Order: sequence, then C-alpha cells, then structure tokens
Amino acid sequence: MKHTKPLWGAALAALVLLGGCTEVVSPGATGEISSRAVWESWDQWATWTDGEYTLYNNVWGSGAGSQRIWANAYYDWGVWADHPDTGGVKSYPNVSRMINIKISEIDSLTSSFTIATRPSDGAYNSTYDVWLGDYAYEVMLWMNHVGEVKPISYEWDSSGNPVPVYSDVTVGGHTWNVYRGTNGSQEVFSFVRTSALDTGTVDIKAILEWLRDAGWIGDVEVDQLQFGWEITSSPGGRDFAISAYEVNLSTSGTTPTPTPTSTPTPTATPTPTSTPTPTPTPTSGEYREIELPFTYDGPGEYFWKTDDFSTEVDWGRYVNSWNLELLEINGNDYTNRWVAQHQVPPAADGYWYIHYKGSFDWSHVEMK
Repeated sequence: MKHTKPLWGAALAALVLLGGCTEVVSPGATGEISSRAVWESWDQWATWTDGEYTLYNNVWGSGAGSQRIWANAYYDWGVWADHPDTGGVKSYPNVSRMINIKISEIDSLTSSFTIATRPSDGAYNSTYDVWLGDYAYEVMLWMNHVGEVKPISYEWDSSGNPVPVYSDVTVGGHTWNVYRGTNGSQEVFSFVRTSALDTGTVDIKAILEWLRDAGWIGDVEVDQLQFGWEITSSPGGRDFAISAYEVNLSTSGTTPTPTPTSTPTPTATPTPTSTPTPTPTPTSGEYREIELPFTYDGPGEYFWKTDDFSTEVDWGRYVNSWNLELLEINGNDYTNRWVAQHQVPPAADGYWYIHYKGSFDWSHVEMK
C-alpha cells in the first residue's frame, strides 16, 4: 500500500506497517514548550518564513487530528500534534530551504540538527527529505523512527518487511540500510540509520554522490532540502521540537546561492519587453483578480491577476509551487520553483498575470 501526499512532505516515502520502537527523548506533556513562541498557528497549511528558511505545518493526510506549529526561529521550532492511530501518515511538519543547484556545482552541502523533544510512543520518523531532478526523485534520511512505520521498497520479505538493496552502508557520516522504491510519482531512496540519533551532522552531498555513483541518479539539480517529522499517529497530543538546525551550502564561484542571506544579491531578473504579453488567454477570456497572500491547492487550470506583488527587494515576498504542470507569470515559466516577487517584472498595465495548471490534489502554489 502506497501513501501519496504533497510534494513538500516526506510521507511519499513511507509505508505504515509493523515496526519496533527506539529509545528516545522524553516527550513534552501539553505543548507548554511553545508558550513563549513568537509565532504559532493551528492552520493545517500554515507557513512562516525566517530568512532563507520556511516552516510548514503541512497537515495533509486523511483522518488527521489537530496540530499546532510554533517557532522562535528556523532553528527553534516545533509542533504539538494529536493524530489518531488510524493508519496512514497524517502530517510532515518541516523546515525547508530551496537549493536549485546541480550536484556537480555543489562544493559542500551539510546539515546539522538537534531534536530537543520527541515522544517515546505513537508512530513517526524524524527525517530529512531531499528533492532532486525537478522533483523526479525523493531522498529520505531517517535519523530515528518509532512505531508502525517503514520505508518504501520494491522488495518485501514473507513477513512483510522491506528488503534493503544495501545494508550497513557508511556514507555521509552515518551507517544506513538503503531502500529503493517508488510512490507512483517519484523514485524514492530511503536511507534508514541503523541506530537512532537525535543530534548530529549529515554530509548530504556525499550521499547524493553515492547515489550518482550507484547509477540511480544523474548529475541532477538539488531542488529542495527539508527536515521534520513524518507523523502517523500521536494520540492524545505529543510534543516535537528542534533546538538547533542549520544547512551549510557552498558552491563554485559561478553558481549563485538560490536562497538569500540577510543581505542577498538578487539573481538575474527576466527582462520584460516594452509591451509584455500576459499568459495565454483562458477560454473565458478573463483573469480573476486576487489579493495576496494567496494559496491554492488542487487540480485544474486557472487564470488569475494581481497588482499586489512587491517591486521592492524583499526576500520575504515570494512565489513558490510544486507538483504543477505549469505556472506562468506574464509569460515567463516559474513552474515548481521559488522566486522572489521583485524578480518577476510586471506587465505594461502594472499587473501580474498568472496561469496555473495542476493535475493532483496536492498541486500547490503560494504567493506570500
């Protein structure tokens, strides 16, 4: 049985089956750890941006319960989640950073994390989710897991356990069992640590080079890097929290960093013509005007326009999308990528004309 979900959640690479428990940090009792947070939300699709990082509450699964996300910073955040034990992944709250650079152009890509709180019961895994090749590949790095969760695999034994392609592989500073499978949309590679870990550093580039050398991927672009918890059940409410997190990226001198620092240098912006042409005219011949912030999830083809885009250099105002067939703004293609609003030139009348086309329930666009 496969589980599907929005592209930015890790649950595409997990199956809910029988599994064991690991020794973990004691859980919080009632979510009091978040009482002094600078931001929190109960909204299932809540997002919060801190510099080059974005937090997602991401409660996407069927039959999910309540989940509150809170944050003081991208490296100090967590959730209180109360999801029933009914099978199936309910959510993947995570901290995300866009990368958008080919593997060969990355000199170093590492990430460090410290999990301050996670429960000793329920069912979940603490995992990195790395998206590659315009979201054609998903790489999961399971740092620990509890309860009835197992990775996707092409091969299963007679007891219903996934069979790793490789066992006890040491790469990226850790020892893993490595699984390969598909969720029906992406090729999924799951690296499951042979022992649980709550704080450490992962050499992600080394893992991607291992996959490339194994012939499982080519010199593809690293799209997005996430870290969080893929939660299947947490009945009664459980606390999950991170007290330290960082992504360290260095590239060749000719490759721009796709996610800005506190003093970003803008990437090259598309140059509009003197009379820019909006996206192709829809059948109705009309664009519906929207106000920002604006988010849409689901299949269909839509035509929107807005004059709310920021024209000032503001990296907190952006457009992001995933699992789309098309996202055009004033005739320029921004499908399944992050772009700051000030990098998108307006049409001659001062509007931005947006053409959206998606085929899935988890097709998504957000304009913040």
